[in-house]
Amino acid sequence: MGAAYAQDAISPNESDDWRRAMLRDDAATYETYLRAHPDGDNALEARRRVQAERDADRFAWDRARALDTPQSYLSYRAAHPDGAWRAEAGARADGFLQALPPSSVPTPAPLTLPGHTPTPPTYFPPPPPPR
Repeated sequence: MGAAYAQDAISPNESDDWRRAMLRDDAATYETYLRAHPDGDNALEARRRVQAERDADRFAWDRARALDTPQSYLSYRAAHPDGAWRAEAGARADGFLQALPPSSVPTPAPLTLPGHTPTPPTYFPPPPPPR
């Protein structure tokens, strides 16, 4: 009876807002839910999820700063596109890359598998024009 009663106590609006927050599963949507329903049945869980996302963002930023490489800042931005330090990560990555002379900007190494010798790409000439 308790679970059914608790479900009945949620207004349709709150239930829809919570469902939307759960589907998006990001801090901004949980914060929207909390502004509309600060004392709602799911407010505690929404606050917990917002804090967990902030903690994960902070951890990723601290790791990027500790590594202090262009790759670490670009990885932070990729993993946390709406992160609190997104702009600073971009500026730091750009600063690293601009400080390098053009000839020293690393190019990605080709992917090789153990025991496999890479072969050069095969050139296929274009087909002859139709007659």
